[in-house]
Amino acid sequence: WPARQLIFSLMVLALFAGMLAPALLPTTALAQDAATDADPTPDSASPASTDASQTVTLNARQDAYISSAFPNTNFGSAPNLNLGWQTGGQEAMRMLVQFDLSSIPRNAVINSARWEMFQTQVVPVNDRSMDFRAQFMNQSWSESGVTWNNANFLGGQSLPLGSVPGTIGWQSGDARGVVQAWLSGSQANFGVIITGDEVPSAGRWRAFRSRETSDPPRL
Repeated sequence: WPARQLIFSLMVLALFAGMLAPALLPTTALAQDAATDADPTPDSASPASTDASQTVTLNARQDAYISSAFPNTNFGSAPNLNLGWQTGGQEAMRMLVQFDLSSIPRNAVINSARWEMFQTQVVPVNDRSMDFRAQFMNQSWSESGVTWNNANFLGGQSLPLGSVPGTIGWQSGDARGVVQAWLSGSQANFGVIITGDEVPSAGRWRAFRSRETSDPPRL
């Protein structure tokens, strides 16, 4: 009888331990089991967000201005970019500017883009807004070698007319179309050449800071 009683007690103890075992498993193991049972296939109805919009600022890669009164002189290292007509001086003056867009993916969608330039001089003083025409440059050029004689005729397709007010400080305008054209490859990125008011009798001209200063042209 004592032996039977001992065997019975051991059987009850073993049964009781078996009932407690699941409750004593570590919680991390249970969590791993739950993760293992999960469906690894992503829910096609709930795609991950692909919004990668960002804003970048690009300073001019090279810039210069050219003068009809000094047709063989290069002004690529000057701290200013002149535009318009300077009576008794440089006469017709045009600006050339190029930006490096290699940091932007070629398939990027441009939601907005603006050009910005710091205007330092307005002649005559308190002049009205000056219209200007920008054209895609149709071949490469060098900031240190460009002159009136080798570049004034290199403008290709024209962009919509722009306008710059007669105030000192940062000026800006829309550049979305030109940036998208460069990125898409519909226009080669040789920069632009910009022509202002070149009517001699008006004597209107503007000066902007070049990339050789702390306030370079930028996109």
